[in-house]
Amino acid sequence: MPPDPDPSAFRGTDGPFVASLSAIPSLPTVPGWKSIACIKDSDNMLLNKVRTYDNNVSQTSCLDSCLRSGFSYASIGYAWGQSWVCDCGTGLDPKASTYPGMCNMTCPANSAQGCGGSGAHSVFYAPKDTKTEGNYTASMGCYANPPAGKTGLQDVASYNFTSWNLMTRELCGQACADRKLDWAGIKSGGICYCGSSQSFRLGDGYYVNEALCTDKCAGNKTQACGYWGGLSVFNVSTSGYKDQVVYKAPGYVRKSAGGTQLHIADLRMLRRRLADQSDRSAVLGRLTHSAKMPVRLQGLGLCLGLGLQWQQCVLQKGGR
Repeated sequence: MPPDPDPSAFRGTDGPFVASLSAIPSLPTVPGWKSIACIKDSDNMLLNKVRTYDNNVSQTSCLDSCLRSGFSYASIGYAWGQSWVCDCGTGLDPKASTYPGMCNMTCPANSAQGCGGSGAHSVFYAPKDTKTEGNYTASMGCYANPPAGKTGLQDVASYNFTSWNLMTRELCGQACADRKLDWAGIKSGGICYCGSSQSFRLGDGYYVNEALCTDKCAGNKTQACGYWGGLSVFNVSTSGYKDQVVYKAPGYVRKSAGGTQLHIADLRMLRRRLADQSDRSAVLGRLTHSAKMPVRLQGLGLCLGLGLQWQQCVLQKGGR
């Protein structure tokens, strides 16, 4: 049986290659993200890791997303030399391999910031009381839905509706406000979700770079309305939406025991409002999504008389 190896040969002039615990620096304690390591691509990097592929990543977008999702560790790198990624986690995996000098690339969205390297990831840590760099008071950002079978923000929504022709942030926000709900989220350009602040929780989903919500609203192509895998989320009250009738001119609507009916006398005024594209979504949103009074048009012919398509005339009945 060969003798045990003699480790003395592996000692340099500065001592052993394995550092003592006292020589390993402790994590920072002052609030604010700090760069703590450069690690090599592997399956062992961050604990409880969630990954976002993002070719428009920056330190700000990645670190803010991780912090708002409840993670205190983040890493950014050009994974396997193929695509940029932002990882969030709860700790640094003990099996992670350091990669000194290899985090030498700048972020694709901000050349003044370092974002790992090819096959290398810059690791950051956020001590307690670290704040986000961005302001998310009104627009709460882009939320990535969890995999099938997991619970996400959509699952705690109290109300949702779909409009592939008219959806805007205003239409969704007003519909949520009319139901006295606190947050709104739009997916795939045309699906609106509403929920209360009491039920708001990310579940197994998490925030990602807001730039990843690339789908445009069906009713306003200048607005972002989520994407196939997630929601553009915003705070209803701080965005300015209130429980109110969008427009209530004399003779516009008349209440009845069965709800609200539009009458022939109102057609000309309403048609003028619908012809104004900036006003159209708000009017139709109020018609189809009033929490206080269901809207019952007097026959499909009346609805078509407004110049609407038949799909838009199949209005939601009832209300809350």
